[in-house]
Amino acid sequence: MLLFAGLIISISVTAAEDSRTLAEDAFRKKPADPALKMAFAGTASCSTAAILYKELADGKGFPDSIRAEAWRRLGDLSYASKEYSRAVESYRNAAKESSNPVYRHLWALASMASGDTDAAQSLWHTLSLEYGDEHSQMAQYYMGLLQLKKGDYLNAYNSFLKTGSTDPEHPWTVASLAGKLECAVRLEMTDKVKLYREQLEPLRQHLLEKDLLQLSTGARIFKADTAAPAEEKSLPSAPDSSKTPPAEAFTLQIGAFGSAENAANLQKKLAKKYGDVSVLPVTLGEQIFYRVRIGTFLTKEAAEKFAADSLKNTDLNYRVVEK
Repeated sequence: MLLFAGLIISISVTAAEDSRTLAEDAFRKKPADPALKMAFAGTASCSTAAILYKELADGKGFPDSIRAEAWRRLGDLSYASKEYSRAVESYRNAAKESSNPVYRHLWALASMASGDTDAAQSLWHTLSLEYGDEHSQMAQYYMGLLQLKKGDYLNAYNSFLKTGSTDPEHPWTVASLAGKLECAVRLEMTDKVKLYREQLEPLRQHLLEKDLLQLSTGARIFKADTAAPAEEKSLPSAPDSSKTPPAEAFTLQIGAFGSAENAANLQKKLAKKYGDVSVLPVTLGEQIFYRVRIGTFLTKEAAEKFAADSLKNTDLNYRVVEK
């Protein structure tokens, strides 16, 4: 099993190195080609990528779409390193170069992370009015989130109602359902509370952002079938990736968040119990998700055993993934 896992890792690393080599070779042959520079930047180290993206963003002869995407990727790098003000500036510049609504959505996310909730709400309000599609629905979700945090439960509820049908393929719709439940509890809408709890039950594994809302009800939504420990106990630490050789292949993914701040909050909370907890930023489509993961394991079986021993009395959902 270890040999097989090592072979998979070796093949993956080799493929990645080949991809980097091809991208670099193509760029070196035609350094003036913006598409090749963009492709090479996507495989380069963060420091090299930042330089290349900045050159593309400042290139006055380049197409607006290239410049916009270069600004977006600069914003992604800043956001991942928690330089939210710099991320705001990069996403704002991307929005100037292109009317693609994803750039304004990212601008709003960075604004919220930086603490400028007024700017975030203004951007999402505009998106909710200009687009009748998923961008509008996502904007409504985040407006509901901001209103919920302010204690404006009625307006938050109305925003969550406009996020579209609940669909696990669209994670904000599942988080919105949790938001509707929270508002219903706060507004004493007894019939709705029962309805939303029933709707959430089969979606528990898809509720990526149940901690994002910091719900008072969230912790007890699924408690009926989960036995809580009688007292806080010290749990065995997950294997620490910094203390093990580079041949490990698996980890436990606990959730994915649209907010770096909330992913970091969960990481801090879990690290007190489990030791090695990491956050991995991943771009899926037009949104950045921050995956929270526990441990690094040599085999899938070892990961499953650790989860069975350490997570069985919690309400944490997990799945074993390759690291």
